[in-house]
Amino acid sequence: MFAYLGLFGYFAGGALMYGTRPIAMRRGLMLTSAVILIVLIGLRWRIGTDWGVYELLLQSAALAGTGYANVTSEPGYNLLNAIAFNLGWGLWFPNVICAMIFTYGLLAFAREQPNPWLALVVATPYLIIGVAMGYTRQSAAVGFIMIALVQFSRGKSFNVFLCVGLASMFHISAIIMAPVFALASARRAVVTGIIFVLFGFLLYFAFSERIEGRISEYSTILYAATGAVPRLVMDVIAAVVFLPWRRRFAASPDEVRLWTMISLMSFLALTMVFFIASTTIVDRLGIFLVPLQMFVMSRVPFVFSHGNRANMALLIGIILYSLAAETVWLYFGVEAKWYWIPYKNFLWETWFASGPG
Repeated sequence: MFAYLGLFGYFAGGALMYGTRPIAMRRGLMLTSAVILIVLIGLRWRIGTDWGVYELLLQSAALAGTGYANVTSEPGYNLLNAIAFNLGWGLWFPNVICAMIFTYGLLAFAREQPNPWLALVVATPYLIIGVAMGYTRQSAAVGFIMIALVQFSRGKSFNVFLCVGLASMFHISAIIMAPVFALASARRAVVTGIIFVLFGFLLYFAFSERIEGRISEYSTILYAATGAVPRLVMDVIAAVVFLPWRRRFAASPDEVRLWTMISLMSFLALTMVFFIASTTIVDRLGIFLVPLQMFVMSRVPFVFSHGNRANMALLIGIILYSLAAETVWLYFGVEAKWYWIPYKNFLWETWFASGPG
């Protein structure tokens, strides 16, 4: 429990200090934050509902023998498993690499917000603790998507194209973002929109078998995300705040279109929960909508401020809102009690427990 609340407190302290006296998130602070996140996420031990699944995937690499890399099923993640097996390493290796990808994307996206620390506060309850510490493949995918969001804001279409492709190599559900970026950028350049649309089709045909397998897998009664509705409601809350004042939140017309589409998708996702037998498939797709919370909530104290300084009442309110989301889940969430608490780390569960050598 302390690890989760301590991480939240670290970011909340930074958000409050930044709110009173804005200080750039310099390289030293970035590095410190990155190391903390990578250690907590990448070296976690038996944390998350899918831990057993990842152990089986690593065993599959071992059973297949040297040089194994399933290129038809999340080839990026399976390549990491193949490397881990061939070098005699354990599950910590793919976890750490995916944590590095996620952390890089998270911090890069946070730095684009007016209060980077507040964006990290908003990300902590679900995106960091829930996704990054629970769904390793999806965490790497959403890391690349957050990099794509940064590149989109800078008008670097090829980099967006590349990041979506890399995200799909870790979890095919990331393909849902291809048409989103395509439609958001189509008015800026028709050719760019066509490229993104074609890219989406190419990804679908390249991984169509895997997509169908995922849908079938998630549609079984065994897969039900108990916290899907509350998590999607948080996306909808961000959308409700954003849509009426969207031109005050986003700097460019392209960004307005992008975040408007993501906001509308959050309403659609919440509606789908009540009509689809398995909530997990919606919950997993909803992961890629969570950056909306970071984008909107970190900007609220500035959008609704009477001057150039952040509205401290709103800033504190958002911190308390995020803290409530985290504590309610940690204390009352069924999954949290079974799979996240107590926090365990590879460093002291294996290395320190076995002693030197």
